[in-house]
Amino acid sequence: MSLLLLLACEPIGPGSGLPDNDRTDAGEGQLSIERTRVDFGTLSVLDDGSASEVLRVRNTGDAELVVAGLGWIVGDDAFTSDAEALVELAPGESTDVTLTFAPTTDGLFEAVLFPNGAVQISLSGQGRAPVLRLLAEETDLGSIPVGCATTSQITLLNDGSEDLLVLSAELAGAEGFSLEEGPPAVLAPGDHANLFARFEPLEGGLQEGLLTVASDDPASPTAVLPFSALAVPGERVQLSVPYIPGPPVDVLFVVDGTATSELWDAQDAAQALFDRLDELEAEWNVSVANGVAACHSTYDPFLSSAVYEPETAGPALAYGLSPHSSGTAALLELAVSLVERTGEGDCLEGFLHEDAPLHVVLVSDREEASPLSHETYVSQLADKLGDPDRLIISAVTGDGDTCTDGGQSRDAAELTGGLDVDVCSADWATTLAEIAELSVATAEADLSIVLDLPAVVETLELSHGGRELKAWTYDADTRTVTVDGVTEELQLGAEIDLTYLSAQACP
Repeated sequence: MSLLLLLACEPIGPGSGLPDNDRTDAGEGQLSIERTRVDFGTLSVLDDGSASEVLRVRNTGDAELVVAGLGWIVGDDAFTSDAEALVELAPGESTDVTLTFAPTTDGLFEAVLFPNGAVQISLSGQGRAPVLRLLAEETDLGSIPVGCATTSQITLLNDGSEDLLVLSAELAGAEGFSLEEGPPAVLAPGDHANLFARFEPLEGGLQEGLLTVASDDPASPTAVLPFSALAVPGERVQLSVPYIPGPPVDVLFVVDGTATSELWDAQDAAQALFDRLDELEAEWNVSVANGVAACHSTYDPFLSSAVYEPETAGPALAYGLSPHSSGTAALLELAVSLVERTGEGDCLEGFLHEDAPLHVVLVSDREEASPLSHETYVSQLADKLGDPDRLIISAVTGDGDTCTDGGQSRDAAELTGGLDVDVCSADWATTLAEIAELSVATAEADLSIVLDLPAVVETLELSHGGRELKAWTYDADTRTVTVDGVTEELQLGAEIDLTYLSAQACP
């Protein structure tokens, strides 16, 4: 608060009125004011608002008196007067002037009245209110690498004489600015509290934020504090990766050994199965049974990617597909029997991967001869796996035109979403590749992508065909992005576009 004293060079004195040419009376007016100091005491800005005092002004002379300056207060504008600019008083006449004090903030307020420049009337009053001050450790946060973070301490201080109610605090502006904690609800007079402004840039360039604190400070209900920082980006990385998750898959060929010519053709193309499984980065187990041998018809109970390379697995599969003079057309019944023998100590122990799909491929040029319904065998196989979605049955059997209709083999394939291929006209290389693809596509496997450079995780974006992918996670320790292709409904081989900013060393 300040006090400004402005005095006329030739003030109108207490014994003088303004000139009146019609008057011949030599008398003069006399200004009389009952007090020269008005103290309004202490007011709460929020609770009291304002207070008024009445100042009586009288003309004690024997001539008319014109009083100027009763409405002009010099000093703090917390004081007002209801007087006119000029007040005319006849001899002996008086008037009341109402003075009002309405403080706007905390502290001492002072002003003066100089009616006619002859009398000085001092005005004073004390305001009580909360006063918010913001003090920042740093508002220019300097240069920060994208992916790193810095904080600045902000002190909230109540400089007033009443409790300060803090209504809200928000740090807005460029993405990456935030408050680490909220302010207290109330600050007593003289108390303070600390906030921490956090900046973690997501893109490069000059970034600006604005802290806004709302309170019941009557003079400044909203206090603001600007922040700025220069974000330094790392390298922008872009890459495309095909969705080939490399899951574990199990393929069980159940073969009717009497299908002589068809099996010779299958032997010639056996390598196509493993070439495609290798391209799809699958972890595979493959077994062949023909009902002639007690359990399996290859050298080992099953072929495994943990043991066999694709180029050595092809000949082993071809050996297992050798035709015989005898065999069985009850392929579904045999499939159930074989899956029952995958337990500990049995002939196919270890064949089934945990949670992997089982693809049963039925090969015969005769009608399926199992005694029960295909639904029964499908149910038995699904029960063994514990999940019906993990079971696929494909039928490489006759369609009734070139070969005898496969019957229940084809029905089982339709029920489980498998392949239905005419064994007598099959392109075995294509069929075996399709068996590999369907086996992998059914597996609920995630794709793992190891990044060459560490990523700022907030800048990682994955998409397919312009569609944003959301079912993924990032492990910063191993720099590995893991994509849930099943949730995203990605087709095998679908291109995944990935972009990010590489992380830099943080100060």
